[in-house]
Amino acid sequence: MIFIFVSVIFATPISKMSDRIGRERLTFAGYLVYSFVYFMFGRFNSIAGLLYDNISSAVPFYFGSVIAALAALSITLLFKRRVPDQKKI
Repeated sequence: MIFIFVSVIFATPISKMSDRIGRERLTFAGYLVYSFVYFMFGRFNSIAGLLYDNISSAVPFYFGSVIAALAALSITLLFKRRVPDQKKI
């Protein structure tokens, strides 16, 4: 229910932002925000679970943060090598 509410509220403003700054930049920014949030969960939150109990409560969040940062970097490198868009007719 919360997901649907947030999607409805932010769909139009985010799509307008995508039109202004570009889909690639918005996707990159989204992954950076995701990475930061997961890093903060790992830094300031303790949740029970197999990895949490056996290694550290922060490990899954640090892992998620690193993976998101790598995804953002990969997207940046991928779009730099992409062929430029053709002119619209």
